[in-house]
Amino acid sequence: MYLRASSVERVSLCSGSLAADSRARHAGADDETKAAMQGTLDHATVAGLLEERFLAHRPLLASHDDVEWDVRFAIRTIAEQMCAYDHLPESGAIEQKLYSATTPVGGSPDFWMYYPELHIVEAFDWKMGWVGNMTLARGNLQLRAYAVLIHEAVDDPEATVFFHLVVPNRSAKRERVTSVRYTPASIAKARIQLEGIAHRARVKTAKRCPSTKACEWCRANGTAFCPESIEYVKETNALMRASADVMPTVTNADLGLLLGRIAQVEKAKKAIQAEMIARLRAGADPAECGYMLQEGKGARKITDAPAALERMSALGGTLREWLEACTVSRGNLLKRYKRVTGAKGVTAEENLSVLLKGLEARGNDTTKLVPITI
Repeated sequence: MYLRASSVERVSLCSGSLAADSRARHAGADDETKAAMQGTLDHATVAGLLEERFLAHRPLLASHDDVEWDVRFAIRTIAEQMCAYDHLPESGAIEQKLYSATTPVGGSPDFWMYYPELHIVEAFDWKMGWVGNMTLARGNLQLRAYAVLIHEAVDDPEATVFFHLVVPNRSAKRERVTSVRYTPASIAKARIQLEGIAHRARVKTAKRCPSTKACEWCRANGTAFCPESIEYVKETNALMRASADVMPTVTNADLGLLLGRIAQVEKAKKAIQAEMIARLRAGADPAECGYMLQEGKGARKITDAPAALERMSALGGTLREWLEACTVSRGNLLKRYKRVTGAKGVTAEENLSVLLKGLEARGNDTTKLVPITI
């Protein structure tokens, strides 16, 4: 039984889903949603345009007014990538079925083109009709499987595969392209990982491990082919009902104990997150961890407000106009007021309130729980 590239991530989370999904599929289970059907149609449209233009060496960026915007986006992404090279690729394939000779994995990458002189493959996968969270190329096990298959197909040990994941999110009307590079060394590692996933899934004792992510695209989900998924739904529903039905019956003392445990869990959460970040930065496999790092930039902060105002005022405009772009901290204003006037304590607070009458507003009152220590 070959492991389909599109199901590698699911099977990595639930080894038993390979057999369960296969049995459900042969029994006639169909989980294709409206979005999935639209995605299938758009895939066929893109493939048709590529066959009509790419294989015939015609310009890709012809008029596509008669096709959906996400199809135009996919075609434009491919054309832009081709423009990065001085010549056309020697070969390419559109939704070609590939099977590995060394690893029990198969699949049909959407499109790839090979530049033998450069030992480079540019590959593409598009998620048409996508309505969920935006998926990323890095750590994507489906792309990793495709990279192994394409690397074998070009039969070039030195080839590097650049994979571009094109996600036109139909519901959010936004476009995104993320990319990942697979070197010969990383492809060798991917092959070992895929062999492990396939081996665990093909043994008779492969366990079914339901979870929200593992069950999402499994045909056996909620059927007799996977009783564990039915039980998982029951347990989840019970927990959801517990918040509404059980909580009113919990005593005040027990409720306080629960809050204390939540605080302990929050502390543990920070430690666990820090450890996971450290491991990923040290080179841990995101696919194995189930998480990847997404670096963010800290907000810029003006460290010398008076000097900044002087420089900005020199450009023109009034001081009042530049001050309108500033946010004033009331706490810092109170400190400065005390220094200038010599007022202290409640008196300073009250005098400042009078001075700022009509110029400030109080935010919504907040209520928080504070533990009592006896």
